[in-house]
Amino acid sequence: MHDLLKEMGQQIVRHECPQEPGRRSRLFHHEDVFHVLKNNTGTDAIEGIVLQDLPHMKKIRSLNAEAFSKMRELRLLKISVLLQMETKK
Repeated sequence: MHDLLKEMGQQIVRHECPQEPGRRSRLFHHEDVFHVLKNNTGTDAIEGIVLQDLPHMKKIRSLNAEAFSKMRELRLLKISVLLQMETKK
């Protein structure tokens, strides 16, 4: 049930502004976050960003950090990365 509520909430937020993720209150999907940071389209509307378990986190290094300056209402920034340890042979 919890997953269904979470998914429903995320869909509601996506409908706030379907064409421009930078005008939504929360960003959950990595494509939306990358779009906002790459194109510098963050706005005061963004209150939370969550990036979880992304296998391609290297993309973040090439994104525009200036986009955060437009997110004056940002209260939550959660980035979690799954690290893989190399084993010695």
